[in-house]
Amino acid sequence: MGVSRSIALYAVALAAASPASAATRNVDVRPFLDDTAEVTNVLDAFDADDPFDFKFSLGYATRLKSAKIRRESELKQPGLTQGRFIATNENVASYAQTTHTLNILAEAGLWKDLALRVKLPIVLSDTRDLTSLEGSAKNPERYAQGDGAPLFSLPFSSPSRSGLDWLGFELAWGITNQRRSPALPTWLAALEVQLPIGESLHACNARASIACRNVFFNESDTASQRDTGRTPGLNRGMTTLIVRSAVSKRYGDVEPYGQFSLLADFPTAGTDYASQRTQTGVILDRPPVIGTVLSGLEITASEEREHGRRLVVDVQGKASYISPGRDYSELFDALGSSGASSLAKPNAGAFEDNGTGGSRPVPSAGNVYFTGITDIAPHIALGGRLAVRWQAGPFVSFGLGAGLQWVQSHAITGGDECNTMVKGSVGEAANCRTVSGTTVKATGTPNPNYRPSIDAPGRRFLVDDTLITDLWANLSLLF
Repeated sequence: MGVSRSIALYAVALAAASPASAATRNVDVRPFLDDTAEVTNVLDAFDADDPFDFKFSLGYATRLKSAKIRRESELKQPGLTQGRFIATNENVASYAQTTHTLNILAEAGLWKDLALRVKLPIVLSDTRDLTSLEGSAKNPERYAQGDGAPLFSLPFSSPSRSGLDWLGFELAWGITNQRRSPALPTWLAALEVQLPIGESLHACNARASIACRNVFFNESDTASQRDTGRTPGLNRGMTTLIVRSAVSKRYGDVEPYGQFSLLADFPTAGTDYASQRTQTGVILDRPPVIGTVLSGLEITASEEREHGRRLVVDVQGKASYISPGRDYSELFDALGSSGASSLAKPNAGAFEDNGTGGSRPVPSAGNVYFTGITDIAPHIALGGRLAVRWQAGPFVSFGLGAGLQWVQSHAITGGDECNTMVKGSVGEAANCRTVSGTTVKATGTPNPNYRPSIDAPGRRFLVDDTLITDLWANLSLLF
């Protein structure tokens, strides 16, 4: 709603309040508060009574994430089936992450029910810690590699990260609008692109002498393992695409709404993530795709149309599905900064026949280094939120809210050793082969991202009891 519309409506309201206009007091004056639900509201421009709209919002948000890290245990004892027993109840660590963010949003109307939004989150601080879970620090074998050497130590702290994360551009279009056509619901479609800014994430250990070690070191050159100026970074090194569609319709003082969105990440060249995607045997080479469905109800608790004031309570629930993919997990820093031989030593990018029926690395395929990014199993997340929005006048509004989200237990390591969808010669197969008498058959191609110390059954890590709490406040100015 622009300044021109607001001035006109004020004039109508004042005229209706004057004694000379007493006969018109019962006229249904168009209210200041003709916006739809927040999820479907979009600024516009070039209306007859409102040539241009612009909104600026400043918000502060805090996210608190807690989880329990567990690990499968492998016991080799006589009497057990094949001498092996697998359980998934070994406590490893408690995970805690706290993020404080300043959110900046600018929105401008481009045409009737068409707007451009520019979003810029500034991360004030992002801290992540691993601590002992029910005495797990006294049992380091729970987070050790096969020879007993620890993969990381407890307590573990990541460096505090801050700075610019990404810059987003969203084009929002109100396909139908209840204000213009009362018989129709408000239907919004939006497309958003988020571009990474600054340095991408690097696995780091705040307690180590070299916080962000060079993971791409040459084993024959010990000097290259020293500090090379790598910083913790902040953004995930992804160009993110989000499409969403939302519908709402107001009935008196209530306005139900629903929305579906789909988020897909595309790794940016030159990042640690991109370095793991080019080899033939790679199975998961993209981040998870996230689909989210939400439904809610906006309740108008108080409304003074003649003064442009309204108090709205927003109750919302949502469910998300996170597909399998390769991503930054709760153990990203701890595993990625590890000096354990099973993780620090690079894998061969590909193999070839060595001339005697065996396999050897292909020099031109290069090495694949472990950067802390791991295969994430599919899972769901369920959450809800409660928000209050106070429209103090035609040009100013305040918002407060809180949200809680539960994430299903899922594996955060556990890649497959062989890519069975790609089969070549026996020499190219390396360990991905079967032997029957004198017959040797390739069953797949080695996955260069596979690390037995964290991916093999009995050694996989899982995240459990994950809770995410969001708290936020914002101020919006409309011009």
